[in-house]
Order: sequence, then structure tokens, then C-alpha cells
Amino acid sequence: MMASTGAAINGVMILVGVLLLFCSLHIDAKETRFNDVDNCGKCKHKCPRAPPHSERTCKQGKCGSKCKRGWKDCDHNKANGCEVDVKTDVNNCGLCGNVCPVPLTNQYGTGAATCTNGVCGSTLTCTAGNADCDGDPSNGCEIDLVGINAGNENCGSCGFVCPRPPANATAFASCDLGGVCIFLCKFFGDFLGFEDCDKDPSNFCETNTNIDVNNCGGCGSTCIVAPNGQFGCTHGICAGNCKKGEREDCDKVPSNACEQDLLFDANNCGSCGFVCPTPPNATPICQYKTCTFTCKKGFSDCDKVASNGCEVHGTCPNA
Repeated sequence: MMASTGAAINGVMILVGVLLLFCSLHIDAKETRFNDVDNCGKCKHKCPRAPPHSERTCKQGKCGSKCKRGWKDCDHNKANGCEVDVKTDVNNCGLCGNVCPVPLTNQYGTGAATCTNGVCGSTLTCTAGNADCDGDPSNGCEIDLVGINAGNENCGSCGFVCPRPPANATAFASCDLGGVCIFLCKFFGDFLGFEDCDKDPSNFCETNTNIDVNNCGGCGSTCIVAPNGQFGCTHGICAGNCKKGEREDCDKVPSNACEQDLLFDANNCGSCGFVCPTPPNATPICQYKTCTFTCKKGFSDCDKVASNGCEVHGTCPNA
């Protein structure tokens, strides 16, 4: 009796195991039919070939397709599949409809939009002498590095600032046509006439050509000394200046310049045309720009009064 009962129990367990295995196989087969692109919905039912840049799918027993990574179906046309590479397409960068901005293109430079790994960027090729210094593609190559419009803040290259002289210096900084920082002499107010004659940038425009006899009116223009005179430069014009207080141009004849002696000439004593007076019995003389006289032979000046000259005939009584 016990043997038959044990056999019955074993039989039941075997039957249960068979049923569970059958059930499992049935469930797996069903799941396969719903998700397998080669057995979609039923065994051996293969989903058709996927459109370009897409791959087949089987969901709930129905065939379909999905875009491969980096590709999108932007025109919603199943026939051409996932037609857009959003990794590189500047009109659909990263996602459909995301248009990358194009930098300003004009006579100063040419710009182009780029899309790299789904991120917008740009390239900008500037013409010689121009540059994109602010990094803003919307205004293109906005800076002139050389030429008449070159500025002191970006002279020759972006960010190169010309050094600025002190406010009271005789020069100001400038960027020349070749994109090189230079100093220009101030040409206004009290600085008019100053020039850089020694070409030493450390002292800027050191020479006042208004009065410098070696650079009169311009660097290297040397005045020639006048006869009986000295160098002179007035308002940038060479002029033969007479030695002050010693000689003068009394006849105004350029060829003989400072012809008149003012120290010892009784007819021009101290200044042109000043004639020393002639006292009685005396001869006027000029000594170092001062009028005096000498007595004529046989007369003496005993009282030392200039107005009566040599008032005594002969020698002074107390001599």
C-alpha cells in the first residue's frame, strides 16, 4: 500500500513539472513573437528592412523602425528614414530645426556655421589687416589692425595697446598704417613746433623748432651766424641776432648785418642814433655805452661839470 502511494505522488510531481515546463516554453515563445524582429507576431515572420540610418523594431508583435544614434527623421517621411545627421548638420544641430548662426560675412571676412557632435560653432576667416577681437560672430571681423582706421587698443594684433605718454608730454600715441605703435608730436597749443629730432622715443618730441638755431623750422635746419652777430631763430625762421648791448643793425642792410658798435661809437652810444653831446672845448667819446668827453689841447675840465665842458684854458690851478 505504501509503495503504491509513493509511486502516485511521484507521478503527480512529474506531471506538475511537465506542465510548468510547457507553460514556460509557451510564455517565452509568446514574448519572442511580440519582440523578435525575425519572429514578430509569429514564428519566422521577419520585419522588413529598415529605412536609411534606422534599424528594425518589433513591439507588441508589430514591426517598426527607430533612428540610429546621431540621426533624426526631421521631415517625417518614412520612405527616406532618418535622413538628418544631427551631429554635423548646421540646420539641424543636435535636434531637428536647430539652425546654427552664421557669422557676419562682408568685405572684412567670411564666416561659416559649423556643427560638431551636435553642438553649434562657427569659423571666421578675416581678410589681411582685420580681426575678430571680441569673439562675437554676429559682427564678424570688426577690428582694423592696420590702415587708417587702426586704433591704439588693437594695434597690429588683438589686445595690443599702444603705450600712452603722460598727459603733459609733447607727443601722443598712434597706430600707424602698418599696425605699429608710434608717437606723433602734438601740433596744437603750446606744443606747436615741437618735433622728435633725436629719434629717441623716451623723450618724445624734445626739440622746439620755433627757437632752436640747429633745428629752426624743422629738424636739421641750422641757422647761419650773421656777421658781427650770433645765431637766432624766431618762430621757426632764422634771423641774425646781434650781440645784445654790443652791436646793432642800424642801417638795416642785411649784407653787413650787425655793423654798428654800440660800446664806443659816439654817434651810436648804447643804441642806434644816440649821439653824445659836444661840450665846450671838448671832443665827445663813448665808453662802454656811456657818453663822456676829452678836452681839446690847451683846455682842462677843472670843475668836473659836464655841461660846461673844458672850461679852463690851460691847466687847472691846483694841478
